Amino acid sequence: MKIILISAKSQHGKDAAAALMKNQLEERGEKVLTIHFADPVKWFARDFYNWDGQKDKDGRTLLQYIGTTMMRTYDQFYWGRIISEFVAAASNDFTYALIPDWRFFSEKTAIERYNDDVTTVRITRLNPDGSIYHWRLAVHQAARSGGQPGPFDHGSGAAGQPARNTPRRSGNP
Repeated sequence: MKIILISAKSQHGKDAAAALMKNQLEERGEKVLTIHFADPVKWFARDFYNWDGQKDKDGRTLLQYIGTTMMRTYDQFYWGRIISEFVAAASNDFTYALIPDWRFFSEKTAIERYNDDVTTVRITRLNPDGSIYHWRLAVHQAARSGGQPGPFDHGSGAAGQPARNTPRRSGNP
């Protein structure tokens, strides 16, 4: 299975890009799975912490706590490994897997342990005048909630890794 990891800052169109890719691939006869690293985080929050599914301030704080503070502190490869296993299990039924919420290098590393056909895509949202769109509200929300922004979301490093706003040739963002 071919895996496409999609990264971008908050509100830059990761899911929209994945939907476009999925439509184009399916028009060519490919079978496409779209899965998010956040899917098991949300399941965990709903089933074990009674999260109501709302991404308000409390919901985002809970998701950041589970996804980053609790689990990534326990094992930085945890979410990447879970998604890798889902993708591996579905590999006979799909030719592509799109993962539109890639944020951490450890997620890519975990995916590459199970599959060597990984492509990375970096989305940059532009304003009508061609300048880069900035979503400052997301930065303020992360700062107020005490969340640890990833290397793609807000331009700051996470998990001891440097921030990068453009992909390197190796495929790392």
